[in-house]
Amino acid sequence: MANLGITGLLVCNLVTYPWILLTERIFLAHNNFIRANVTNAGFGTLRAPHGPGGLHRLRRGHVVDLGPLELRGLLRGSIACAFAISRYGSPRLGILREEIPVGVTFGVFGFLSALRANVDVLALSATAPAAVIGTYGSPDALSASPSSRAPRWTESSTPDLS
Repeated sequence: MANLGITGLLVCNLVTYPWILLTERIFLAHNNFIRANVTNAGFGTLRAPHGPGGLHRLRRGHVVDLGPLELRGLLRGSIACAFAISRYGSPRLGILREEIPVGVTFGVFGFLSALRANVDVLALSATAPAAVIGTYGSPDALSASPSSRAPRWTESSTPDLS
């Protein structure tokens, strides 16, 4: 039963939830704001009973037990979303000439941001062995506060300030 619950939660979070959000964005792309709002409100209405009320109704204290219940509800919502956007037909994929400069700008900016964020790991990987790189992002290295890096004085090494 636990595997079914975990699978249900996984499918909810990776398939049905993004599908419902995609449906809302499709309505927004077609300037159909009322249907986008109905989709959003319907999704909230579908999901609301599966929260604390669902746990109380099941009389269990495990979130995993909500997986099949939430999957059934969100599958119904996903099927309703598929019917709602079916009238738009299949997507027509293409490149809009006026969008190329904007896409290149954002693509280069994203690449440079990721490079800047990871340049230390890239430089370290060119010079250090893999064991050092694996420990570079460890919680101990990240949680070092300035006080933990301050020199530690022992009684024998305390400077004479008189």
